[in-house]
Amino acid sequence: MARKISCNRLLNSLKYGELKGAMQYVAENKNDLSLQIRDNYLTVYYRGGNILNIKGNNNFTFNGNYFGKNNPNKQEEMNELLLFYRKEYQKYFDKVKEVVENWEKSKKDRREFVVQQKIATKNQDINGRFIILDMEYGFSQARIPKDDRLSRAKFDLLAIEHNSGKVVFFEVKKGLKALENKSGIKSHINDFEKFLYTDKNKEIYRSNLEIDIMNIVSAKKTLGFLDYSLPDNFSVKEVDFAFIFEPDDDSNVAEIEEYKRIFNNEHKESEGSSKSYSTFCVSPENYILNNPM
Repeated sequence: MARKISCNRLLNSLKYGELKGAMQYVAENKNDLSLQIRDNYLTVYYRGGNILNIKGNNNFTFNGNYFGKNNPNKQEEMNELLLFYRKEYQKYFDKVKEVVENWEKSKKDRREFVVQQKIATKNQDINGRFIILDMEYGFSQARIPKDDRLSRAKFDLLAIEHNSGKVVFFEVKKGLKALENKSGIKSHINDFEKFLYTDKNKEIYRSNLEIDIMNIVSAKKTLGFLDYSLPDNFSVKEVDFAFIFEPDDDSNVAEIEEYKRIFNNEHKESEGSSKSYSTFCVSPENYILNNPM
């Protein structure tokens, strides 16, 4: 899915028209809300959950599954909430937060999504090491023949490292349980290397990535969500991939050491990996990415 807003009518509404106030509200509440660029629409996240999609002609959508998959009144409740957004967006966000929080109570542990959004929020400073540009990034495969397309894979965070101009993908892990089965280190490394280093269409994937990054930066600057320009040395010729770990217990040194052991073992076992990968550790007091472990 490409990242671009090409609808001028939507951009004008977001910047100058009916949706300007909503954009200002999201920007002012960036600790809770995160706006991301999608294929001709915007998505607003709360606690890593999709709480609003804004498309052209003021078309608003919302994930009805937050009301429960088997809820017979799901569509009615969703439409009522979206109508409320048109009238008073501040109250919409208050209400939709409640919906997501209630939904979370019946779900598996979603702390990883919460950590992911906090890291994205805290790493927006042009004086920091990284600028995080996107959450839940998936490579566009529009120029890839259908028979040659890879299985869909999403990467938690997409960033630019200031000094090197290098693109970096991050995968977030919260607690040791997040390393079990296919959610571990090895499978993510394999997915990364397929798209950018081993697949026969890797150059197309790189080109798509470069275009997406330029479009994301342009759109976010236009909407006032990013005060940043790509550096002159920006390049996708060499793309990095790193992991971010937040332990369940920050005072438990043994948990961090066990993570390091698992990380090193799975890195070595990755299929044909010729790259080295770093890992960062964060805590509720510090989500800024500076130096790896």
